[in-house]
Amino acid sequence: MENIIYITIGFILYALFQYYRRGAQRYIYLKKINSFRSGVLMAQFMTFYGFLSLFGLLTLFLLIRSIDYQTKFLFVVGLGLVLNGLVTASRLQLFKQFVHVEKTYVYAFQGVILGLPLVYYTMFQLSIAEFLSEFGSLDENDRKFLSSISFPKGIISTVLLSVIFYAEGGVLIFQHWMLGQIRSFKDLSFLKNVQHISYVCFINAMFLVFGPLLIDAENGIHFFQWAVILNAIYFFTTIFKNEEFIQFMNYKKPQRKKVKVILCQDVWFSICAMMNKNHPFLKSSFNESDIGEALNIEDENVLKLIKMQSGMNFNAFLFKLRILYLLQKGSSLSSQYEHKEELIKALGFSSVFDFQKEILVIFGVSYKALLYEPKKFKKHFIKMYPWLSDFNFQVAATKKSSEKLTAK
Repeated sequence: MENIIYITIGFILYALFQYYRRGAQRYIYLKKINSFRSGVLMAQFMTFYGFLSLFGLLTLFLLIRSIDYQTKFLFVVGLGLVLNGLVTASRLQLFKQFVHVEKTYVYAFQGVILGLPLVYYTMFQLSIAEFLSEFGSLDENDRKFLSSISFPKGIISTVLLSVIFYAEGGVLIFQHWMLGQIRSFKDLSFLKNVQHISYVCFINAMFLVFGPLLIDAENGIHFFQWAVILNAIYFFTTIFKNEEFIQFMNYKKPQRKKVKVILCQDVWFSICAMMNKNHPFLKSSFNESDIGEALNIEDENVLKLIKMQSGMNFNAFLFKLRILYLLQKGSSLSSQYEHKEELIKALGFSSVFDFQKEILVIFGVSYKALLYEPKKFKKHFIKMYPWLSDFNFQVAATKKSSEKLTAK
C-alpha cells in the first residue's frame, strides 16, 4: 500500500508542477495588461491557484500522515481539519468572485469553516499537552492512534465536529444555489466543474470528521487511504477540464510554431468587432477558417472559443447572428426584397424551411409575425442568449464600438 501512496504523491507533485508552469505564463500575461478587467481576472486567477495549491497540500498531508505513525511532530495532529477548512474557504471565495451574492453569507460560512477547525485543533493540542505533562511521553500505540484520522473527544469536541460537517454540506448547497444566478455559459461551465470537484472535498471532510465512527478501526486506515488516493486522481485530472474556460486559451500562429497565451475575452472582442463591422456571417460559405485566418488563430481554437462564449456549435452560432441581424435591421432590410426567399438567401441561409423552423422554435411565431414587432422579439432573443448583447449591427453603434475597441 505504501508504494501506491508514494506513486500517488509523485503524481500529485508532477501535476502541481505542470499547473504552476502554465500558471506562470498566465501570471506574466495578466501583469502586462493594464486595465480594470485585468485586476478582476488576476483576483480570480490567484484564488483559483490558491484553491489548487491548498487541495494539493491537504492531499499530500493526509497521505503522508496515513503512513507516518512514528512522527514526533505532534503539533500537526488535528491539522487536517484546518487545511480542509482553508480549501473550502478558498473554493467559496472563488464562487463569490464569479457571482454577485450577499457577502455576509459568504463570510459567515468562511468564519464557521475556518474558525471551528481552529478551535478543535487548539483543543486537540491542549489535550496532547495535558497528556504529556502528566505521563511524560507517548508510546507507539498512543502515537499511532493520534496520527490517524481526527476523532471526537468529549461532548464539546463532538459538537464542534458535527457543526463543521453540517457547514461543509451547507457550503455545497450554497454553491449549488449560486450556480443558478449565473448567466454566462463560460462562467457556468467552469463553476459547474468546480462544483463537481467540491464533492471530492466533501468526502475528505467527511472522513476527517467522522472517519473512526463510520469505519472499522483495523481496516479503516486503508479505506481512508484509498479514498484520498482516488479523490486526488479525480481532482487533478478534472480541475483543468475545458481549460480554455479558465479565462485563457493556448493557440499557435501558423508562421511560428510557438504556443502563446492569450486572453479569451480579447479574442472574443476581436470576433465581435469583425462581425459588427463587416457582417461576414451573411455569406453562406462563411466558416470558422475565415475567422481563424483573419485573427491568425487555429480553427480548432475558434470553435472552442465560440462554444465557450455561446454554448453552441459554429452553425448554431451563425444562425443566431443572422436572426439578430434581421431583428436589428427590421423592415428596412425586408423592404429591399420582394420575396422572402430572396431575403432569406441574403441573410446567408441555404434553406427556407430551416429558417422558418428555427424562427418558430425560438419565438413561437411565423416569419411575418416576427417582423411586425422586431424590437420586442429582439429583446426576448437577447434575454434567451445573453452573449448576443455583444453584437450590434447598427451603423452608428458599430462605429462607436470600433472606436472603443481601438482605444483599448
